[in-house]
Amino acid sequence: MKKLKEKYFRELLPYSLIFLVIIATLYVQIAVHSTNMGADNYFHFARFYDIKAQLMTGKFNWFQTNFTFEQTGKVINALYGPLFAYLNGMLLLVAKTWYQYEVITNILLNFIAAIGMYKLAQKVKAPKNVSVILALLYINTGMIPSWIEGMNFSAWGGVFIPYLLIQVVNLLEDKEKPIHVVGLMTCISLIANTHLLSTLLIVLVLAPVVLISFIKTQDKKSFIIDLLKVAVGTIILTASVWGGLLVIYSQNTIATPYSVNMGMFTIHLSHFQAFRQFIFPSALLLFTGQFIYAVLHCKTRGAS
Repeated sequence: MKKLKEKYFRELLPYSLIFLVIIATLYVQIAVHSTNMGADNYFHFARFYDIKAQLMTGKFNWFQTNFTFEQTGKVINALYGPLFAYLNGMLLLVAKTWYQYEVITNILLNFIAAIGMYKLAQKVKAPKNVSVILALLYINTGMIPSWIEGMNFSAWGGVFIPYLLIQVVNLLEDKEKPIHVVGLMTCISLIANTHLLSTLLIVLVLAPVVLISFIKTQDKKSFIIDLLKVAVGTIILTASVWGGLLVIYSQNTIATPYSVNMGMFTIHLSHFQAFRQFIFPSALLLFTGQFIYAVLHCKTRGAS
């Protein structure tokens, strides 16, 4: 019994440490009961509140926002992950205040993202202490912190990326069944239902990996069948996303969103900021070192 307790303690310790660090990171907001307002808060607050109002009144509309955006009926949620918008609207209804909603989503986002990175590190057999450090580094660098700072939705795309990379490892290393149909299909669908731009980025990542895996596999027939299962399943699970886009843009006669210079949002070095388009020089050196180490030792790992 004692050994069983010790085993559970060792297994739960990394998750507990990650959770405690997340709470410590959010301590100021929790202590002073503050609601953070950033670049995208008003936009997402409005669309989530519209869903909350729909749930409260029973007046549902998949396309129009009739309660917010000055009751203009703008098409917002149908083009911005409608199912995820309804999930946030329901969460807001339960949380009751924006402060409580922010605290809950801040904890959930960071914990899910950190656990994903921890699992990814464990998948490639990194030591547990290193896995925890990588998990904490991940949620404090790049797009993940941008949700806390300014409710940037790219953070939610980043939440599920580690889980997708676990499937990438399967594609490259699992010789018997490189495509884990349910896992790969679920990861792609979650990202697509959350953040459309992230979906485009993961396609660019997956395409060469799938090609390499196909070339390496011995059972190419099973590989193609599994790949078709993933494609069909993903199409079904993302119907709310591409369906809305198809309906709107097949007969759209109103103004489209204005174009944005995406070069403004590329990653820059900064000594003071480490979220959105900024990264510490020390973090860049660490990532570069990790990449070099992985390249030099990939044959060693493959041989084992």
